[in-house]
Amino acid sequence: TLSLHDALPISVLVGFGLRQVPGDQCLWHGVFDGKSVYILLQVDDFLVCSPEEWYNKFVAYLWSKGFEVKDLGLASRFINVQITQNPELGMVTLSQEHYAKEIVKSCKLEKCSDKATPLNIPQLSPDMLKKCTKEEHSEYRRVLGEVMYLQTMTRPDLAQACSFLSQFLEAPLKWHYVELRRMIRYIRATVDRCLVYGGQYENPKGIAHGKMICYVDSSWDANRSVSGFIVYRCGGPIHWSSRKQKMTTASTAEAEIVAASDATKAVLALRLILRDLGLEETDSTVLFEDNQAAI
Repeated sequence: TLSLHDALPISVLVGFGLRQVPGDQCLWHGVFDGKSVYILLQVDDFLVCSPEEWYNKFVAYLWSKGFEVKDLGLASRFINVQITQNPELGMVTLSQEHYAKEIVKSCKLEKCSDKATPLNIPQLSPDMLKKCTKEEHSEYRRVLGEVMYLQTMTRPDLAQACSFLSQFLEAPLKWHYVELRRMIRYIRATVDRCLVYGGQYENPKGIAHGKMICYVDSSWDANRSVSGFIVYRCGGPIHWSSRKQKMTTASTAEAEIVAASDATKAVLALRLILRDLGLEETDSTVLFEDNQAAI
């Protein structure tokens, strides 16, 4: 990991033979002496994956261009994500346990009982249908924003709950606030959950080791259904989503087709990024869908 005191102009990276990946402008790629080099750039912080010899040359190059470079050593934390590397098992773990604990602490729920699920729509009494107070509304927006970052980075299990609760940001009712607090209690029970890549894992039968796969589903609703999908590669999730569909569907099968279409677009985008990184998937990506009519 590298850290600079100032943001780095694109021309500096281009001048060292690196190329910006079209599908993600924070990603840079290059090939040197037949070996690929990858850089993830976030303002003035770098996450570098390269041979050590190239890395040392790159650091020297940045110094020669007048940039103050701080070498943070083997990556252990990047954009608030804890990185644990296990070369012996060929495994990388991404965790935000520290961040999850901070969220629980900020809500003063460290000593509350745990919950097994993030959401459970209750029977709505008249009191639960009242509007939140100004203080509760402010806390609702703040906490949900913090949890959204958590689920975006490392917690796909929170995607559906975040998507649902974020619909009421402008005018949450009491029961929305109660459900938000329940989600925090669920996070408290699962703070140690993380993403694991590599190591010993099994792909579904007939799919080669290390290939990308996708699971997709939908929940039909007479107004607008919800699509959900999760994409795996090298044993761990690399992309996920849970959101309302943009159109009204007339049946469960139609909702499942729309969900599969959304998932396919995401998979195609990921395949293009992998191609630009020199990691092209030559086989078709399998989508797992549980609706026979849609299939």
